[in-house]
Amino acid sequence: MKMFGKYELGRRLGKGGFSEVFLARYNAIDGFEKILVVKIMLPTIAASPEFIDLFIAEAKVTALLSHGNLVQVFDFGKVRDRYFMAMEYIKGMTLSDIVTRHEQRGDKMPGEIALYVAGEMARGLAYAHTAVDGRGRPLKAAHRDINPRNVFLQWDGSVKIADFGMVGILSVADAFKGKAVGTMGYMSPEQAMGDPTDHLTDVYATGLLLYALVTGRPAFAISDEEGCMMAQARADFKSSRKVAPGVPEEVHGIIERATKRSKGDRYHGADEMAEAISAVLYNMGRITTRTAAEYMKQFKEAPRAAPPPLPTDEESPVSADILAGSGEAAAVSGASGEAVSVSGVSGEAEPAPGASGEVPATPGAPAGKGAGETLAPNTDTRIVQGRSPLTRGRRWSSRCHTHRPGSIP
Repeated sequence: MKMFGKYELGRRLGKGGFSEVFLARYNAIDGFEKILVVKIMLPTIAASPEFIDLFIAEAKVTALLSHGNLVQVFDFGKVRDRYFMAMEYIKGMTLSDIVTRHEQRGDKMPGEIALYVAGEMARGLAYAHTAVDGRGRPLKAAHRDINPRNVFLQWDGSVKIADFGMVGILSVADAFKGKAVGTMGYMSPEQAMGDPTDHLTDVYATGLLLYALVTGRPAFAISDEEGCMMAQARADFKSSRKVAPGVPEEVHGIIERATKRSKGDRYHGADEMAEAISAVLYNMGRITTRTAAEYMKQFKEAPRAAPPPLPTDEESPVSADILAGSGEAAAVSGASGEAVSVSGVSGEAEPAPGASGEVPATPGAPAGKGAGETLAPNTDTRIVQGRSPLTRGRRWSSRCHTHRPGSIP
């Protein structure tokens, strides 16, 4: 077992452009233990004072957010010149993985479940948008990267939003000002233009996600990056009424208002959107966490009463297959803004960092990638930077998802 400070590290769950994430266990007195996820800054990034400041800023913001619909941060520190965050371990699946399962079967997520998920998201976002620090000062927190890969639906029916902090911090950092920071396909017009973003950017993205869940396809399914950026800047996508005419009109109305091009025409806040969703759900019948848990049973191949065990002292973290085939998902996120699902991940577990702090490279990662292009873990996602035709010559950075038409990235 490899120790990292007070944490026993198990399998490496993913590696992004700025950090890597491990399943971990914390042991205390009298047999107390807790399974969680530890995100550790990469050695190469740790050498950059600018990114250290960003990592610390992310930890400070997320640690102050405590809500049932947000992934919790329990600890922050430094071990052998490596900064880390210890976060909540999520037992469930990303919305991206759930939609993929539906695609494989040729059906879609039930409309009432989609609305329930969006409503829970809106509640969590409303809390974050109005959160204050210890002195009562507004945090002015906004996620700015809501997409199917960082929203989780747990086996118990609860909804969790992951990776709250880094994209918002990047968007206001001097090095990223004037750039479009976010996920391609889920960017608001103001993001695509590289203009200032705020809590209404999250309202817009939640509307896009609801669109994707009820129609079974993303609003922007354009493979050309430049064309997709232009469409996002204009909020130019086919109405959900035309894509899914069988969906109740009230649902179309929620999507339409949330995704207005002008921020002033959208819901005034996530709380208002949550209230609108609650009203529609009330008319549909009582939809509760238990309803969502019943829905999730179809995806739970091997029921578990507890999180998967970490390797024992006799087991090597390299050979121990902790999560493979369990259907579990861990809410882990790199500083790149990518929330990584390990649901269905197979293959050998990767070793934890040794006492030297050195970590092996991700197996199978293509060599020879140029600057400004990083492969995100367990996804078909790249972090790319380039010139945007919409930002008057300013640079933009986004994650462009490669996906077939009709799929939800």
